[in-house]
Amino acid sequence: RSSDLSCENTVDTTAGDGTRQAIADGRAAGHTTPHHSDSTTTFRMTETAIWFDLDGTLLAVGDYGTILERACERAGIEGEDRTDFVEVYQSEFFDLLQDVVAEPYTRAATAGVEETSVDVDPESFVETLLETECERTRVPDTVRETLETLGETNDLGVLTNGVTKWQQTKLQHHDLTEQLDAVV
Repeated sequence: RSSDLSCENTVDTTAGDGTRQAIADGRAAGHTTPHHSDSTTTFRMTETAIWFDLDGTLLAVGDYGTILERACERAGIEGEDRTDFVEVYQSEFFDLLQDVVAEPYTRAATAGVEETSVDVDPESFVETLLETECERTRVPDTVRETLETLGETNDLGVLTNGVTKWQQTKLQHHDLTEQLDAVV
């Protein structure tokens, strides 16, 4: 993107998930935000940052129940077992997400397996669910053009209550990462 400015006052850290992050120490003049490329993080000065939600804004989700049902089908969870599993999974997942508990997808799937007669590996189910969500969501026609236009003079980011790894996977799947400066 244009107007990139390397920031000499950064601290390079490794996050808990193994990804590298650069953090500006705030001494650069003006508002600085990270801009990521393949191997470096640079900072550019802008006066405005525009934040978007991911699900329902940058990505059209449709009926999430359909996505969950399709993931169950792909994982071999059928009939009444599926109904029971989905009920436990959804209840547990939303409680965990609201409480900001780590790994809510896997923990909810584990609860679904433990409280029903479903015989599926929770981690395998979660992988299937993420794949299904990526396949079943789409970028509305105007989103890419809007991001391109707004990104010419503004920093752009996603501000989400979703699990970071999950949201980043969807952004990558839909080729949206290059148009964004941050995901929080």
